[in-house]
Amino acid sequence: MKREQLARVWRRVVPATAALAYLLGVASFLPADGMPGAALKSLQLFVINVGPAEIPDAAGWFAAILAPLATAGAAIYAFGERSWGAWQLLRLRARPADDLFVGGGAAAAGVAVRRARMLATGGGGRGKLVGIDLREEAPLARAMEEFDLPGFVLAGDALAEGALRPLLPHRAGNVWVMTGDDHRNLEVARRVRSAIESAPRPVRQRAVRLLVDVRDRRLLRAADVLSAGLDATRLSIDFFSLPRLAARTLLREHPPRPGEAARAPHLLILGAGELAAALLVHAAQHCVHDEDPAHCVRIALAGRGAAALLERLRRAFPALSVDSADPMLAPLLPLARIEVIDCDEAELAHVDWLRLQRVQPFDAVYAACERDLGTLAAATRAVALRELTPGARAAAQPVIACLQQPADSARSLDPRASPAARFMQVVQPFDLHARCFRVDETYPGEGQDRRAMVVHAVHQLPQGEAFAASPERVREASALWAAARQEDFRWSDRLAADHVDVKLDLAARATGDPVLRDWRLLLAADPERVARSVAGALRADAGLRTALARLEHRRFIAERLLEGWLPLPAELRNRGASGLPASLQKSVLRLNHTLVPFDRLPEADPEIDQQARDLKVVDAIPEILRAEAMLRGA
Repeated sequence: MKREQLARVWRRVVPATAALAYLLGVASFLPADGMPGAALKSLQLFVINVGPAEIPDAAGWFAAILAPLATAGAAIYAFGERSWGAWQLLRLRARPADDLFVGGGAAAAGVAVRRARMLATGGGGRGKLVGIDLREEAPLARAMEEFDLPGFVLAGDALAEGALRPLLPHRAGNVWVMTGDDHRNLEVARRVRSAIESAPRPVRQRAVRLLVDVRDRRLLRAADVLSAGLDATRLSIDFFSLPRLAARTLLREHPPRPGEAARAPHLLILGAGELAAALLVHAAQHCVHDEDPAHCVRIALAGRGAAALLERLRRAFPALSVDSADPMLAPLLPLARIEVIDCDEAELAHVDWLRLQRVQPFDAVYAACERDLGTLAAATRAVALRELTPGARAAAQPVIACLQQPADSARSLDPRASPAARFMQVVQPFDLHARCFRVDETYPGEGQDRRAMVVHAVHQLPQGEAFAASPERVREASALWAAARQEDFRWSDRLAADHVDVKLDLAARATGDPVLRDWRLLLAADPERVARSVAGALRADAGLRTALARLEHRRFIAERLLEGWLPLPAELRNRGASGLPASLQKSVLRLNHTLVPFDRLPEADPEIDQQARDLKVVDAIPEILRAEAMLRGA
């Protein structure tokens, strides 16, 4: 029996034994001593303070045997828990943790299971996982027990004085800070950094990687101070948001593809949790298929609490509103047209299914409930409704089930291990932990960041200089990315890199090129062929080049508005309102004079030529694909 199972049994047996001994003692002593005396003598049995002559019958003798056993069991449990914790910390000095988790919630449990499997399949054996959480029976501890993962979870407060030092964070491979609260995560990360920098420098391995879960993107701007003055030989810090990363991965791997007659996609999101919220916001930033706001992405949100979720998102992201009283924002909105239905995700009515598609059929359906059983039920319902809907376009609607529980949920959908073979043919499972945490990545999303590294290098080039993929340029791009510590600007490069997929789809529709039509299949096998086709299409069709540049500018506007930026009024451009210099006015107040339609961009701009910047990204697409292939093969 495992230690956790034994402890659980012990916690149940000892109180039950004590209660039985007490009740038997009271029943035995009650006739002779009355209730007060019987209660007192029954308690004295637990410390063996009742002589044999005072025990009147067999029930009393049975209680006299059970009571000391219960006392001994409680002492053994208390001493054993302390001894076990001390023993595990002692063993930690001999073999430090591969992954140290500060916080043991459901998200940490899912990451831990995935990380352990990655270490095992990577040939490094079973990695050691260590955690600390406020709860004694945290989801992380239960997952480690269920999946038989090596390591342990201590109950304790990571913010308590000296709580982190015994866990040896300076000798861990990765330190994951996932307490479930962004402010607490940032404070814990600060203390982890302090503990690592104040500890003796180990005579061994690479720098510790500190991975901090921060879901409120506004806090990331303040979090940059954590990276200031960092000794890169001892510590590196990366921030991530699991819902945001999942939404990004999901839309890249399962993109909505509008029909020939549509100018923008139409999505249905089933659910009202964190992943559904992240998916809605990311779709408004990523699914930009037309520069005209009248043809923005359409999103239908259905779930319990969907209306409240949308209201909350519009308070956090005012740019999600359909219109604005601000005359500078009016020509830029809407970024997305959103319809909401408050209902059980697994009980969406057929009449509502049809009503949501009265203007345009769905191009993709994403079931993203908080629990996997709800997700599968919602996906099954969507498939059934789709089969009731006539038309070839409806039959082609992909239904994606976003599985996000800590267990390996996709295993239950394996047609070889489950009777749901037909279900697998009509629903595409997306296992969040399997897709967002990969064996060859040192931090979540590193593989997807390869293209973003190149886009970042393109943006850093002087005006008029073109990017050319070469081993030297690729190494330079990696170095520039590592040095870029501002997470919100890193995210901007990620969005620009991901949107290359949309531009390739639009180029394929505009040119009819068979290579571009199958670029998703060809890119991994023959990236050079795809790059040549893109370069040829851009040279042959100046209108396509301009259209993609205008689209890139529209994407840039959507990204900036949803990140909290606003257009800079013309009368404030040349003077520092609030006494700030112009550069600080932009970075602190988040005002940008290029947040205007493409045709209204100034032709001669001493600060930044935004039209040239948009064209530079489009012209660099062939080289971006070549450089990404080099990074992938490195």
